[in-house]
Parts: sequence; C-alpha cells; structure tokens
Amino acid sequence: MPVSKFFISLPLYSVLCILALYTPCLKSEILWSTINLSYLKSNDYLQVFPPAAGQTTSGQIISLEHIGLYNWGKSYFFLDRFHSDNEQIISHETYIEFSADLSLSWMTGSTMSYGPMKDSYIVTTWENANPLNSDNLLVGLGARWNIPGFIFVDTNLYYRFQDDLGIGMEDNYQLTVAWALPFTFANVKFAFDGFFDWRTSHKNDFSHVASDFHSQPQIKIDMGHFWQQDNQYYLGFEWDYWKNKYGVQAEDQSALQVLLQVHF
Repeated sequence: MPVSKFFISLPLYSVLCILALYTPCLKSEILWSTINLSYLKSNDYLQVFPPAAGQTTSGQIISLEHIGLYNWGKSYFFLDRFHSDNEQIISHETYIEFSADLSLSWMTGSTMSYGPMKDSYIVTTWENANPLNSDNLLVGLGARWNIPGFIFVDTNLYYRFQDDLGIGMEDNYQLTVAWALPFTFANVKFAFDGFFDWRTSHKNDFSHVASDFHSQPQIKIDMGHFWQQDNQYYLGFEWDYWKNKYGVQAEDQSALQVLLQVHF
C-alpha cells in the first residue's frame, strides 16, 4: 500500500478506535462464536493469468473460518489455502480476510433498528492475497436484517482503499451480502450459507479492470445430526461462481466443489 493511501486509511482506523473507547459500554461480551475447518475440491478452477490463462485446473482448498458475535458488534476471519494439481502454473495461493464491525446501537447507547433491520454497523475489512502480496482496506456501513428462518442476513457497502501494486490501482466500491439459513427436509438437517461480493470497475496504469461478481453459496447436510452431534460435521457442495474473475473481462469461473466441514 503506498504511503499516501496508508495515511488516508490510518485516520479511519484511528476514528474507529476512539469511538470504541468512548462508547457507553466498555465491557466486551461474547454472545456467540463458531470456528470451522473446511476441505474443498473441484476440477474447474479457472486460471486467468499466463501461462495458463483461460484454462481450468483441478485443485484443493483448505479453509479456516471464525465468526463471532459480541455486545459491541461482530467479527469475521477466514484463511484460504489453494493448491493446484497443475505444477506448471502458480500452484499455491493464500487469501486472508479479517472483518471487525462496530454496532451503532452499542456505540450510541440507542437502538438503531428500524422495521426488519436489527442493527446497523460501521464495517471494516482487511484483505491480503498472496503471491500478489496485496493489502486492501475496506470501510463502510452495514446492516443486519431480521428475516424469519435465517440465523443472519448482512448487507455491507464498502469503499475499497486498494493496494496499487505499483501499477496505480484505483480505489473502488463493494457491496457484500452474507447469509446463513438452517432448514430441515425429510427429517434431514441442512444448512444453506454463503455470500456474494460485487465490486465496481476501476483502472490501473495499464488497463481497465472490469466490475466483478463473486459468490460462494453452500448447501450441506448436518451429518452429525445422525449420531446426536448436531452442527458439528457437514458434507455438501459449494458453488464458486466468479464473473470477470480478478476483474478480467469475460473470464468467468463456475466451479462446483465437494465440501467437508468440521465445526469446533
């Protein structure tokens, strides 16, 4: 991240820290949290950069995820480690994301809910991707919605302070929607979870970067329910759909992945 963007983003985090320090309630209380480890495999991961641009490859992903709900807001962390079966291309990639969202109800001491909106948030996210070694900072406003049957439905609108990667990458905007829906069918417990990100187009010193849409819905069976260990062991599928992957026009990924997941 260039020096100019660093000093733009640094005050934003400073403001968030000051707001957190001077809110009515200073005691942090964990209301709910979960940690899970997932294994995913597909034959349809799309490569968008040379020497294998436009080709698909098989591979595996190990994913570690933590979700937390607190009296002050919510947090989200995950780490994806991708390994391609094709050693002729970039065969290892790591992606890390951490979000900390501050509840406006907690910060102001007043209920910030209206109709189906349970609460509103100041939302922040840090992204890190390797081997590009890019760091992006996202800041914006979000809402959590009260929709019957869902554990949560979140909508966040961000301004993205993007790492320019030495090529003058412009900042842009992002809309994120995430959800979790448990349900039962024929006495079998299921979970329908996922998210989608929509990022606006922008430019760098060399080209136009297309707007992209990335979604990863999961449908999975609660296997632990069959031996009285509900919400711990899941088997199912995740669909990784990415239109204009990495902002490359017309490079669209559609990868159906087998999913094994354990919750701790």
